Amino acid sequence: MRVLLVLRLYVRVIMSACFRPIALPFIHGATPGAIVALALTFGLTGLGVTACNIHTVSLRQMVTPTALFGRMQGSYRFLTYGAIPFGALLGGVLGQTVGLRATLFVGALGLACAWLWVLHPSVRRLRSLRDAPPLGAPTVAEPRSENS
Repeated sequence: MRVLLVLRLYVRVIMSACFRPIALPFIHGATPGAIVALALTFGLTGLGVTACNIHTVSLRQMVTPTALFGRMQGSYRFLTYGAIPFGALLGGVLGQTVGLRATLFVGALGLACAWLWVLHPSVRRLRSLRDAPPLGAPTVAEPRSENS
Protein backbone atom coordinates (compact mmCIF):
# COMPACT_ATOMS: atom_id res chain seq x y z
CA MET A 1 0.00 0.00 0.00
CA ARG A 2 2.78 2.44 0.92
CA VAL A 3 4.65 1.61 -2.31
CA LEU A 4 1.52 2.43 -4.32
CA LEU A 5 1.21 5.83 -2.62
CA VAL A 6 4.87 6.62 -3.32
CA LEU A 7 4.43 5.55 -6.95
CA ARG A 8 1.38 7.78 -7.39
CA LEU A 9 3.25 10.72 -5.88
CA TYR A 10 6.20 10.03 -8.18
CA VAL A 11 3.97 10.02 -11.28
CA ARG A 12 2.38 13.29 -10.17
CA VAL A 13 5.81 14.88 -9.72
CA ILE A 14 6.76 13.82 -13.26
CA MET A 15 3.53 15.03 -14.86
CA SER A 16 3.37 18.26 -12.92
CA ALA A 17 6.83 19.19 -14.23
CA CYS A 18 5.08 19.87 -17.53
CA PHE A 19 2.79 22.47 -15.94
CA ARG A 20 5.07 24.42 -13.60
CA PRO A 21 6.75 26.55 -16.28
CA ILE A 22 3.38 28.16 -17.02
CA ALA A 23 4.08 30.34 -13.95
CA LEU A 24 7.23 31.85 -15.52
CA PRO A 25 5.57 34.57 -17.65
CA PHE A 26 3.67 35.81 -14.60
CA ILE A 27 6.66 36.28 -12.29
CA HIS A 28 7.75 39.94 -12.34
CA GLY A 29 10.61 41.93 -10.85
CA ALA A 30 13.53 41.10 -8.60
CA THR A 31 11.63 41.02 -5.34
CA PRO A 32 12.33 38.28 -2.79
CA GLY A 33 8.95 36.72 -3.60
CA ALA A 34 9.75 36.59 -7.32
CA ILE A 35 13.15 35.06 -6.63
CA VAL A 36 11.60 32.38 -4.42
CA ALA A 37 8.90 31.71 -7.06
CA LEU A 38 11.54 31.33 -9.77
CA ALA A 39 13.67 29.05 -7.59
CA LEU A 40 10.66 26.85 -6.76
CA THR A 41 9.49 26.73 -10.38
CA PHE A 42 12.88 25.73 -11.75
CA GLY A 43 13.75 23.45 -8.84
CA LEU A 44 10.51 21.48 -8.89
CA THR A 45 10.50 21.30 -12.68
CA GLY A 46 14.06 19.95 -12.57
CA LEU A 47 12.97 17.33 -10.05
CA GLY A 48 10.19 16.16 -12.37
CA VAL A 49 12.46 16.14 -15.42
CA THR A 50 15.06 14.10 -13.54
CA ALA A 51 12.43 11.56 -12.48
CA CYS A 52 11.16 11.34 -16.05
CA ASN A 53 14.69 10.82 -17.41
CA ILE A 54 15.23 7.94 -14.99
CA HIS A 55 12.11 6.23 -16.26
CA THR A 56 12.75 6.80 -19.94
CA VAL A 57 16.34 5.57 -19.82
CA SER A 58 15.29 2.49 -17.81
CA LEU A 59 12.47 1.75 -20.25
CA ARG A 60 14.74 2.13 -23.27
CA GLN A 61 17.29 -0.21 -21.67
CA MET A 62 14.61 -2.81 -20.95
CA VAL A 63 13.04 -2.90 -24.41
CA THR A 64 16.12 -2.49 -26.62
CA PRO A 65 18.17 -5.55 -27.53
CA THR A 66 21.76 -5.24 -26.32
CA ALA A 67 23.15 -5.35 -29.86
CA LEU A 68 21.03 -2.34 -30.87
CA PHE A 69 21.38 -0.26 -27.73
CA GLY A 70 24.19 1.96 -29.04
CA ARG A 71 22.27 2.72 -32.23
CA MET A 72 19.09 3.45 -30.33
CA GLN A 73 20.88 5.73 -27.87
CA GLY A 74 22.66 7.57 -30.69
CA SER A 75 19.40 8.05 -32.59
CA TYR A 76 17.64 9.27 -29.47
CA ARG A 77 20.38 11.78 -28.69
CA PHE A 78 20.49 12.94 -32.30
CA LEU A 79 16.76 13.63 -32.34
CA THR A 80 16.51 15.23 -28.91
CA TYR A 81 19.68 17.31 -28.93
CA GLY A 82 19.31 18.04 -32.64
CA ALA A 83 15.98 19.76 -31.99
CA ILE A 84 17.51 22.22 -29.49
CA PRO A 85 18.95 24.65 -32.09
CA PHE A 86 15.63 24.78 -33.93
CA GLY A 87 13.80 25.50 -30.68
CA ALA A 88 16.31 28.22 -29.84
CA LEU A 89 15.84 29.78 -33.29
CA LEU A 90 12.05 29.62 -32.98
CA GLY A 91 12.22 31.10 -29.47
CA GLY A 92 14.41 33.94 -30.71
CA VAL A 93 12.10 34.74 -33.62
CA LEU A 94 9.03 34.60 -31.37
CA GLY A 95 10.76 36.73 -28.73
CA GLN A 96 11.51 39.41 -31.32
CA THR A 97 8.02 39.39 -32.84
CA VAL A 98 5.60 38.86 -29.96
CA GLY A 99 7.73 39.64 -26.90
CA LEU A 100 9.46 37.74 -24.14
CA ARG A 101 6.48 36.98 -21.87
CA ALA A 102 4.30 35.77 -24.73
CA THR A 103 7.16 33.55 -25.97
CA LEU A 104 7.61 32.08 -22.48
CA PHE A 105 3.89 31.40 -22.34
CA VAL A 106 3.90 29.69 -25.77
CA GLY A 107 6.83 27.50 -24.71
CA ALA A 108 5.16 26.65 -21.41
CA LEU A 109 1.92 25.70 -23.18
CA GLY A 110 3.88 23.46 -25.55
CA LEU A 111 5.53 21.76 -22.58
CA ALA A 112 2.15 21.36 -20.88
CA CYS A 113 1.00 19.32 -23.89
CA ALA A 114 4.00 16.97 -23.70
CA TRP A 115 2.22 14.44 -21.48
CA LEU A 116 -0.91 14.05 -23.65
CA TRP A 117 0.40 10.84 -25.26
CA VAL A 118 -0.29 9.15 -21.92
CA LEU A 119 -4.02 9.46 -22.63
CA HIS A 120 -3.80 7.10 -25.62
CA PRO A 121 -5.92 3.99 -24.88
CA SER A 122 -3.07 1.53 -25.42
CA VAL A 123 -0.96 3.35 -22.81
CA ARG A 124 -3.80 3.60 -20.30
CA ARG A 125 -4.40 -0.17 -20.46
CA LEU A 126 -0.72 -0.93 -19.85
CA ARG A 127 -0.16 -2.16 -16.30
CA SER A 128 3.36 -3.55 -16.63
CA LEU A 129 6.00 -3.88 -19.32
CA ARG A 130 5.05 -7.52 -19.72
CA ASP A 131 1.61 -6.36 -20.95
CA ALA A 132 3.20 -4.36 -23.79
CA PRO A 133 2.83 -5.74 -27.31
CA PRO A 134 6.01 -7.06 -28.93
CA LEU A 135 8.09 -4.56 -30.92
CA GLY A 136 6.61 -4.03 -34.38
CA ALA A 137 3.20 -5.37 -33.40
CA PRO A 138 0.17 -3.14 -34.04
CA THR A 139 -0.93 -1.28 -30.94
CA VAL A 140 -4.65 -1.39 -31.75
CA ALA A 141 -6.33 -4.72 -32.37
CA GLU A 142 -7.70 -4.80 -35.90
CA PRO A 143 -10.76 -6.93 -36.63
CA ARG A 144 -9.89 -10.11 -38.46
CA SER A 145 -11.33 -10.63 -41.91
CA GLU A 146 -13.13 -13.77 -42.95
CA ASN A 147 -10.25 -14.78 -45.26
CA SER A 148 -7.42 -14.81 -42.65
